Amino acid sequence: MSKWCQRNGSSLADACDAWLGLLSEPALFPLEKVVNKRFQDAISLEHLTAYILHSKYIGEKMTMEQQQDLSTWLANHDPGFITSFISFQACSLPRQLLLCRSDQHLLTQLVARCYICGVDPPFADLAQRLTTSPASSASIEKVFSTFSFVHNNIRNRLCSKKQASLLLMHVAWN
Repeated sequence: MSKWCQRNGSSLADACDAWLGLLSEPALFPLEKVVNKRFQDAISLEHLTAYILHSKYIGEKMTMEQQQDLSTWLANHDPGFITSFISFQACSLPRQLLLCRSDQHLLTQLVARCYICGVDPPFADLAQRLTTSPASSASIEKVFSTFSFVHNNIRNRLCSKKQASLLLMHVAWN
């Protein structure tokens, strides 16, 4: 799974779907506590937001508790987001229109869906940034490696805090 999530084409929503799939895997039920702990370490509310906004997944594997936590987080982040989020979810488009074959098509579809659903621009910007952010730090490290900011001895040994800051920088630059 880690190799799949570290591909260049894997988004936050893809990683979240993989983790939610692991949580529901019957073969891993004996290790449920360990998998849950890893899930809590790896997946944040930002991942879940990307997952529920992504047209391929639409939050299909999320629990009600996760959806409630997400709604609370969005309301705390910006009270206007919760209205846009509900509008975005309530706006029903045919499933065939929501399925995307490429990142460019996903972005075009996301912008169109935000426009059709009457979503506020700040929420549309958040949705765009989250659905196009890479799942792993490998994609982000390439930017720094190109400029020799990440040296070989620390490569792929970043803690989750440093990965989060690299992701924040990547999102800010795009």
